[in-house]
Amino acid sequence: MASFPPPSSLSRGVSNVMPSAMDAALGRFHSEADAVSAQLKLRAEDENRTLLNHPASFIENFTSAVSVEEGCLFVGHINTDMDSVGGAVGAAALYKGRATLAQLPSDLNGEIMYALSYARTGEKQEWTSADIEAWKKSVHGKTAVPGFGTTGDNTADDDNSLIFIGEVFDDQSRVCLVDHNAPSQMVAPLKKKIIEEGKTDMLVGIIDHHALDENIYTKGPLFMDIRPWGSMSTIIFHSFLRSARPIPIDVARLLLCAIMSDTVNLTSPTTTYADRYMVPLLCRFCEEEDHNRLAQMLFRAKTAWFVTLSAFECVRADQKDFTTTVDDVTSYKWGWATVEVNEPEKLLEQYKSLLLELNVLKQEKELHFAFLSIVDLTNKRSDLLLCGDNEASLARAAFGEDCRVFEPTGRAEDDEENEKNLRELSVSMKTAAMDVGARTSRKKQFKPSIDKALQKGWRMKKMPSVVVKMAVDDENKQAETKLLVSPKEGSACAVAVVASTDVCATTQKLKRRFSLEEIQLHRD
Repeated sequence: MASFPPPSSLSRGVSNVMPSAMDAALGRFHSEADAVSAQLKLRAEDENRTLLNHPASFIENFTSAVSVEEGCLFVGHINTDMDSVGGAVGAAALYKGRATLAQLPSDLNGEIMYALSYARTGEKQEWTSADIEAWKKSVHGKTAVPGFGTTGDNTADDDNSLIFIGEVFDDQSRVCLVDHNAPSQMVAPLKKKIIEEGKTDMLVGIIDHHALDENIYTKGPLFMDIRPWGSMSTIIFHSFLRSARPIPIDVARLLLCAIMSDTVNLTSPTTTYADRYMVPLLCRFCEEEDHNRLAQMLFRAKTAWFVTLSAFECVRADQKDFTTTVDDVTSYKWGWATVEVNEPEKLLEQYKSLLLELNVLKQEKELHFAFLSIVDLTNKRSDLLLCGDNEASLARAAFGEDCRVFEPTGRAEDDEENEKNLRELSVSMKTAAMDVGARTSRKKQFKPSIDKALQKGWRMKKMPSVVVKMAVDDENKQAETKLLVSPKEGSACAVAVVASTDVCATTQKLKRRFSLEEIQLHRD
């Protein structure tokens, strides 16, 4: 058995100038981590599984066998992140299932690409945009990558590959959700079966660290493990410890990357004592001597990936929709996209393109408002892009009037045409961005602040009377409605196309969508 590095070698590495939250956790828990990790090593090498025969692990293993169906599919949320992938792999290894991806391998973000590579080798070379493109090329046209878990009950063969769920999901599938539970975050085929067709028996479990969504339901009981921890992968690793099951080192490395990602190297406000204890333990077990460099390389790979994306892709890469109910008759549907990078200035350079795509996203999803936060992972702060007057007003109500509103410095090629389009949408360049300070967490800081502002009485600005042009197909009784609101007539500009079987339904939908006081109908 490889000897364990002493605590001193696991202190701050040369890759970081200032001590990190990880250093503090390692210092606080190093003796406990050493003791437990030594036991983990013994379990991994215990071919006869004799160390599983203590009462607690027997009970844990026995009950888990009847709680999570063996052979079920584990899948994370759309716009998948490191916690979704690491959690799915870990849960599949723990509960003897199949880990799946919510999207194709070529569509994974740079941080996930880097972590998959690191988990196999333990190497921490810095990745550039060229490395990102090379990885994409290597998996282009493929639906799977080699699996993880090379010890214990798991093998890295074709049947255990990490595969896109669309390739293996069918009517007989049993699925456990990881890192999400809201229907809006489910992969399309699963959402169709469970929510639209009501086949809730396909859902056999949820392992998550988010609030339970009000729209999720099942006809029968199911396995649920939802804890208010900083990462879903922390839950999985804790379950490995409770069950006394051996954990393959490549799976452990993925869980380590997932927790470091979701807690931003243990600095996010979502971080708990559970995360702070489990990460040093994983570092010990994986013999990871420079945890700060690993965190830096993960975040830099994510930055390198983001700068290869178009504005369209950036806005949609990590975007979630929410509904806030204010009273019995008023609810707001809104979206929040986030970009987490080491060099935020590279993203802010294209802020006009991002604002345009944010407006397009808002129209496509029929959102009342949409935001994009650009999170600086190095300095633990964020800037918020505001794609309209309502967004600017709501952000001030949510985050305080003292937050600095400013116009970012764009690059020349992002200027003229985009600025013209933004003017037509009445987006002011002077108030296009807001410095929201040390806020970085969508779950813990951004969403609760928006919810609170809405529930305290903030309301959308009412637009004046507008003209709606309708092209009616009398044969099919369908009305394709185009709403054109001109800023020259003193109102905000918006465009929408709505299909409806009757004019009344169309006008009511438009009034709700754009908070209109009156609509004048003109038939073309």
